[in-house]
Amino acid sequence: MARRLGIELSPSRCALVDLDVRTGGAPPARVRTFRTIPWSPHNAGAFAATLRLLRKSNVVPARAVVALWGLDATCHHFSLPSGDDQRLRVLALREVCMTAPVADRSAVNAVLLDHTATSARKTTRDVTVVTAPAAQVQALVAPLASAEFAIEAVITPAMALASLARLLPDGDDAVRAYVAVNADATAVAIVRNGLLLLAREIALPCRASCGSPDADARTESGDILDFVRRLAPELKRSFLLLKQQSKLDVCQVVICGEFRDLRALTAPLMTSLQVEVATLDGPQGLAAGAALDADGRNQAGALRVAWAAGAAGCRLASLLPPAAARADRRRSVARLAPRVAAVLVLLAVVAIVGWAAWMRPAGQRNAARGGAGRPELDARPATNAAAQRAAVDAGMAGSTKVSPPLLPASDVPAPRARQPQPRRPRVASASAEPAVEDPVVDSILYGPDRRLALIGHRVVRVGDRVDTGVIEAIEPKAVLVRRPSGELRRVQLKTR
Repeated sequence: MARRLGIELSPSRCALVDLDVRTGGAPPARVRTFRTIPWSPHNAGAFAATLRLLRKSNVVPARAVVALWGLDATCHHFSLPSGDDQRLRVLALREVCMTAPVADRSAVNAVLLDHTATSARKTTRDVTVVTAPAAQVQALVAPLASAEFAIEAVITPAMALASLARLLPDGDDAVRAYVAVNADATAVAIVRNGLLLLAREIALPCRASCGSPDADARTESGDILDFVRRLAPELKRSFLLLKQQSKLDVCQVVICGEFRDLRALTAPLMTSLQVEVATLDGPQGLAAGAALDADGRNQAGALRVAWAAGAAGCRLASLLPPAAARADRRRSVARLAPRVAAVLVLLAVVAIVGWAAWMRPAGQRNAARGGAGRPELDARPATNAAAQRAAVDAGMAGSTKVSPPLLPASDVPAPRARQPQPRRPRVASASAEPAVEDPVVDSILYGPDRRLALIGHRVVRVGDRVDTGVIEAIEPKAVLVRRPSGELRRVQLKTR
């Protein structure tokens, strides 16, 4: 589970919603914390400093998706022949240039595709292109970029509402109008199957109805009716424009936003529009805990746009200019560089220490394991290995029969003098009658780097003292004991 920040940036406030986002996309993202920061373009420096402080203290995550109010964005909807996504994007951009040429060549485009299951079986697919001036986008996100946020995508409020429709599916292909009421403007997004069909941002603020809950009831009722009288004609104009373009009718209106009492808008709007009106002023779909409930139900409607932006994340088509995206990636790499360097240094130190430990002589490795002060344990494996190799070579030489070549008598080498073999020390057999009773060897652990024996319920090594003498050597089936008289006794392993 990863953290992502959804940001709704309007001319008078900035809403920050910290989300726990699951990689699978379901269930929807869970709200961790949220806060609203007042700001204006005149105090952009103080606003950026506040955001930078929140970012440095890890109160909010670095990854962010921004929904920008006030963009001069246009929305174009097309029905194009079915094909792969890349081909549809190219065709959609070509259609935009043909039907509505853009004067600003540096404009950025976000292409939205219909990804529903039914679209795969159709001969045509619906495509929407949202266009905005790149310079305006870059200027509006400048305070967030200076606060060192890693901006993954930039969208309009209408695109965020379309993402909200995808995150809260209704299970049908009905056409719905999603309305976000803000203190500075109102956004309208008409959506079908999660695809944005028509988008408008109307200069219709609701400042009087977004104030204190202690406002006079008569004044508030008048403000609500006045707002509905201004909003209803704009919605009717949007419905008529959709009818002319796509021959589609809106069956429901869904309202969210900063309006203090969203439910007070439902009855007047239903009377004016003659369609069903619903509100998103509750915690449905937010998967939020006590952090949301503590501030009341109205906060749920106010954070819907920021929540939808952060929950959809990088799956959204973005209006972020390529230059700004590259700058964000460079900042992200710069932030990660110290951590990556620290990890690489740690791995190098571990590799050097491991290599040094591996290259140490066998005697030092045994001493590090606990065999310090026992030189016979370190020297014995090499001697035994050399003796074993010599024995194997001698056995192979004795068992191999090779016919010597016939040589002239003058070329026959003179026989070499036979070197005398060293005589092994005489060891008294344990079968002879000892003057002192030999110890009982219960078990022997014999290996290339460890040789132990169990004598009288005691584990002994070479050099240890027992009742009858000192352990001189440990063999696979016997133990050599040096008695005080100097006699070397071979005590066989006890048979079971």
